[in-house]
Amino acid sequence: MTTQPGTEAVIFTISSIQSVPLEGKLFRSRVNRKGKTILYLHGGGLLYGDKNDLPEPYLNLFLSAGYDFFALDYPLAPETKLPDILASIQAGLLWFQSHAVSDLSLDSADYLLFGRSAGAYLAFLTASSSTVNPAAIISLYGYHTLREASFRIPNRHYLAYQRLVKADVERLLSPVPIVTGEKELRFALYVYARQSGTWLSYLLDDIKEARNYSLNDEQLAALPPTYLAASNADPDVPYQLSKILSQKIPFAKLNTIASEEHDFDRNLSNPLGIEVYRDVIVWLDETLTD
Repeated sequence: MTTQPGTEAVIFTISSIQSVPLEGKLFRSRVNRKGKTILYLHGGGLLYGDKNDLPEPYLNLFLSAGYDFFALDYPLAPETKLPDILASIQAGLLWFQSHAVSDLSLDSADYLLFGRSAGAYLAFLTASSSTVNPAAIISLYGYHTLREASFRIPNRHYLAYQRLVKADVERLLSPVPIVTGEKELRFALYVYARQSGTWLSYLLDDIKEARNYSLNDEQLAALPPTYLAASNADPDVPYQLSKILSQKIPFAKLNTIASEEHDFDRNLSNPLGIEVYRDVIVWLDETLTD
């Protein structure tokens, strides 16, 4: 992840888990400063990915629009289970609120949450349990619940991949927590989890706990303004979940993408991605205007 010319990222160590540091990567906007920071949570099914995954053109749009950008580490499953993943993000949020002005030299601790896919899921749960609400949420192809039936059965899309064997993919696991999971390696773990319908067992010690990590209608009604974008033929995360979110969150915009791609913004040669991010910024500017 690079950024607009002349802007350098600054790395801050926020906390640690079993001596593994959890960091935040800050990009400060140099123009049109809004005094608000986007806290970013990456995707990867909670099993792979890292905080540097947002393509440069999208990052630069946020910076040019005046938003600071703070990308957070979080420990990956299954080495770390979901309760501790969420706890680490809450700790990161509290750290940001305490240090935004004094150590990060930002204008304020005002923030919004941005997540893609599993990162959006983490953003929703974090917003719901935070004592200081975000000004807004940006959810690209995200979800708010683990009780979705399709998460518990073999996924047709991933069954079209080469069939994987549990013993082979679990050789990829680390004996200690990790915060960076290269897609080239760890994606196989996610593919197996979805092929076998066992994804939730990688996130939770007991999948019956899934209800405790799923937002209900009352919790959705308390969320801040939210921008949603999802493909109407998403083969990974059902589009219906974004539609439900758009109906249950009081101030929500749903941008429906005519696509069969889950991460429709992955292909930078397709102008669709940049168009969606421009629309996000227009929505932010309108929604966050004092």
